[in-house]
Amino acid sequence: PTAITLDETTSAQLAAANGHPVALCSPRGEVIGYYISPSRLAEAEREHREIIAELDRVWTPAAIARIAERSKNDPRPKRTMEEVLRMVEGE
Repeated sequence: PTAITLDETTSAQLAAANGHPVALCSPRGEVIGYYISPSRLAEAEREHREIIAELDRVWTPAAIARIAERSKNDPRPKRTMEEVLRMVEGE
């Protein structure tokens, strides 16, 4: 479903959160999602757009190509992310 109609008690509980995120739990107490207010969602979406715009300014195709070329010519040994994590975790 794209919408779930809440009872008055649940609606009041969410409204009382004053825009703070609220965990939504199953009857077993497992978190199955989070509620955020429409205003907080709009704010998060705006922040996301700003971050993506900044990344697009920094990580241009030309910048990525320069980094790839520099990496290709780097004499240091190449390691996979798994190898790096093993080294960091001391395995």
